[in-house]
Amino acid sequence: MKIAILLPFKEIYRKVGAGAVSILVHSHLKSSIYKKSTKIYGLTVSNPMDKNKFVPLKSDKFFKNKSYVSDFAIKLDTDTKIIEIHNRPKYFFFLKKKFPYKKFILFFHNDPNELEGSSSAEERSIILNSCDKIIFLSKWIKAQFVKDLACHVDVTKLVVFYPGVKGIKKFPNKKKRH
Repeated sequence: MKIAILLPFKEIYRKVGAGAVSILVHSHLKSSIYKKSTKIYGLTVSNPMDKNKFVPLKSDKFFKNKSYVSDFAIKLDTDTKIIEIHNRPKYFFFLKKKFPYKKFILFFHNDPNELEGSSSAEERSIILNSCDKIIFLSKWIKAQFVKDLACHVDVTKLVVFYPGVKGIKKFPNKKKRH
């Protein structure tokens, strides 16, 4: 199953200076069963974290977000089944119109009420009814999303995902300096 992950416009997906979303995507993709069929789309950078999976996107200097998302739509493989969008609900509205039959997963890393495209209850209702899965990085973010919604909330679509680092089984011994 082909998956396309669209990073936020200003997100840096490179080894040095990577943003929080890039680090989360990169670290969790390592253990995904779909890692071989997943591509990560983001702003053009030198030395991306994973050169084989990364697809650089261009942006016009006057219409940054619009041209960025448009370039994504052009470069998206036709047989992609799932589009995963991180923290940019406004991208969802454009892409859902362009690709009405693809599945969409929307990640919220921040308060949905503060993001363009999900600040109103009406926008969040549309997202809830049109998205296949909505993933939140905390229970608080999820609570903010459903706050003031007048529609029925299908809780099976809402998932809380706690990002974290892989634990170690044994703490290494510290060597004393002389």
